[in-house]
Amino acid sequence: MVKEIGVVGLGLMGSSIACCLLCAGHHVVGIESKEENGTSALHRIKILLEDLALKEKLTEPAHQILGRLEISTLLSRMATMELVLESIDEEISVKHQLLAALETCVAETTIIGSNTSSIAISELQQHMQHPERLIGIHWGEPAHISRFMEVILGKKSQAVYAEKILSMAVKWGKEPVYIKKDIQGFVANRLMYAMFREAFYLLENGYASMEDIDRACQNDMGLWMGFLGPFRYMDLTGVAAYAKAAEELFPQLNNQSVLPSTFQNGQDLHGQHFYSYTKKEKIHWEKMFLDYSSEIMELTSRYKERAKEI
Repeated sequence: MVKEIGVVGLGLMGSSIACCLLCAGHHVVGIESKEENGTSALHRIKILLEDLALKEKLTEPAHQILGRLEISTLLSRMATMELVLESIDEEISVKHQLLAALETCVAETTIIGSNTSSIAISELQQHMQHPERLIGIHWGEPAHISRFMEVILGKKSQAVYAEKILSMAVKWGKEPVYIKKDIQGFVANRLMYAMFREAFYLLENGYASMEDIDRACQNDMGLWMGFLGPFRYMDLTGVAAYAKAAEELFPQLNNQSVLPSTFQNGQDLHGQHFYSYTKKEKIHWEKMFLDYSSEIMELTSRYKERAKEI
């Protein structure tokens, strides 16, 4: 087992990733460029652990788990790591800069994992000295609760490194998806953004309100997708009927390649939101999302166990 793991970037997602690794028993060294950012991250991780403790999800006291966390501003602290995870801004130029810097201070065999959600791993490998050890490790939010993880091979990645991550992912409480052929957006985001594109089309062309589109997803796909994927769902509800519907509907689905006008108008590009929130409401929704994620995990876990009994 890898005892010590580096996490570069302790924003919302990086903090959640660090929390997951700490709970799995690792010593975590987090890197932030500024001390004040590190202080904020420490506070976030402490809150996440305390929330898990309240839900009785921890096997040891929260303060003991937090004691395995070290936060530094020095990237050179990564020199002794067997595994380093980057979770910085989703900007390819910034990630290239970080990868170049990391390669100057880690061993040639250190596995570097990128928590990119949309950039092809092969693009990130372009200027690396040892691109074979870069693996896409796409976490789901909240990373310390979700079972989701995608492990992605770039064109120059060696499968042996991905296999090590897949083995560790199970110990982190994940059910990883292994993507053996690099594709931008990977699997989950390609599926999700296809839905987002259709949602914008329906909204912007006046077919339904934002609230009703959200409600339709909650009460249809939201009812079954925590347990079933699309192929199993079609198996259970009639493949032939879906084939007929797809023949008629596929040509009608939106396939525009330009950014929806809602985004172009800047509605959610500069710290704004689709819905209006007071500060208190925003905190309330974020807390409910964490609570819901925990409870839905418990529910789906029970049904996954029942499925194994067959």
